[in-house]
Amino acid sequence: RFKGFQFAAFTASMISKSKSLQSISILRGDMNDHIVKSLSHSLGESQTLEKVDFSFNDIGNEGCCALADGLKQNGTIKYVNIWGNPAIGPDGLAYLSDMLLSNKTLERLNTPDDEAIRSQIDERLSKNRDQKAGHAVAA
Repeated sequence: RFKGFQFAAFTASMISKSKSLQSISILRGDMNDHIVKSLSHSLGESQTLEKVDFSFNDIGNEGCCALADGLKQNGTIKYVNIWGNPAIGPDGLAYLSDMLLSNKTLERLNTPDDEAIRSQIDERLSKNRDQKAGHAVAA
């Protein structure tokens, strides 16, 4: 079983090299901020990945920032699940909300609850879905 740096390097390589990988699920694993930072660039470059599930890990605000940076560069990911990462707070969710201003392909983002930021995230995701459906969206 890979751990730490080996795990991050292997997973980043898998994401970068795959021409058909559409989904990656690392549940209840050893994901933490450091590993998400290592994967961020690969997530941003992937041209096939549509679903990312990093639920029930040890990701915190720094990991959210890195994830948001990768998602800003990605044009294929439609669904991200980071539910069950208790170290994610309002700052991490704010990074993800801001990312949605530039990422127009993400349609679903399952996060820990924070009512103030959740409504902003939901509004931005709704705009993404409306744009994809061809509806006019006011800026």
